[in-house]
Amino acid sequence: NMRREGFELEVSKPQVIIKEIDGVKYQRSLKNTGRINNNFGDYMEIPSTLKIGLEKELSRYKVSELRNALNGFTEKYLSEKGDGERIVTREVEALSYAAVRMTATYAAVYSALENSLNRIKDEYIPRKIFDVGAGCGAASYAASALINLNEIRCFERESAMINLGKKLMNEDEFLKYTFWKKFDLTKDHLQNDCDMIIASYVINELAPDDRIDIPMEL
Repeated sequence: NMRREGFELEVSKPQVIIKEIDGVKYQRSLKNTGRINNNFGDYMEIPSTLKIGLEKELSRYKVSELRNALNGFTEKYLSEKGDGERIVTREVEALSYAAVRMTATYAAVYSALENSLNRIKDEYIPRKIFDVGAGCGAASYAASALINLNEIRCFERESAMINLGKKLMNEDEFLKYTFWKKFDLTKDHLQNDCDMIIASYVINELAPDDRIDIPMEL
């Protein structure tokens, strides 16, 4: 177990997971998973490569630095959420955000994506996905855990998030080849040549008018 103030990370034994979709069995990659105790008594399974990446990056900062960055980020998030304003501009802010929110985002996207895959025919299973408003790539981790993907592309506005996302994914043999691009949903045009687009929590951070128009454009 690796402990740091405010959270605890654990890693489990490797296991092969079989997923059945419309009567067809799929074997996911053999992976370790980690889990995080979020101080509310809930445990969420996460890939061990994400756990390793987070621990490695967290070790670069003092606890006080992370705490101060988190407090500043939280204040900005609560006051500017939904205005389309920039919230994370420094890498230590991105890291504090990842430590607190990334596993919950991973679990939410994993659950939603798993439910969606259960409802579609196997011939429509995506092989190339775009993760738009990717943050540090939590949705890409979830998609990679569920689907045998050929390609992932992450689009994110904040350089701090992109830099941290690249570092975290460098621990994963597949995700380290993820293509990252600096991208602003409110200004840039997305060339849609993928099988699936994932845009999760970023929609709630847009200005009210954009929450309708931008998803329709995607």
